[in-house]
Amino acid sequence: MAAQKEDLLVGVESLIKVQDRFITAAAESDSTGTSAGDDGENRDGLNLPQE
Repeated sequence: MAAQKEDLLVGVESLIKVQDRFITAAAESDSTGTSAGDDGENRDGLNLPQE
């Protein structure tokens, strides 16, 4: 039983490290919410106004 708890603790610690990396990456990413290379113009035509 003690070994299972230790394995669980190691797993949780690993997940925390991964989560911290994602949080750090998100904080350093583009805060505008646009994708890389997005020039802000709609070029696919999907959001054109309906006539």
